[in-house]
Amino acid sequence: MKRHQAEKEMEEREEADMLRKKEESDRLFMLYQQEKDRQRKQNAQANSQAHLKQAVKILKIRFSFLSIFFHQFCSKNVKIVNEN
Repeated sequence: MKRHQAEKEMEEREEADMLRKKEESDRLFMLYQQEKDRQRKQNAQANSQAHLKQAVKILKIRFSFLSIFFHQFCSKNVKIVNEN
């Protein structure tokens, strides 16, 4: 009877130990997932900022081109009006 009781207690300790290890493993996995999500958000934000900077550069170039074109167009029209 004592042997049976000892085996039962041993099984209960092993089950409790396995449960603690599983809980610790789940906790560590959750921390890992949270860190991955944090890094993913950080990378997405960095990419978004880079794309925004690139878009601003493109818009500046286009605005500059349109400014030059408009200035030349207005200069030609002023000459035509002055000639008439």
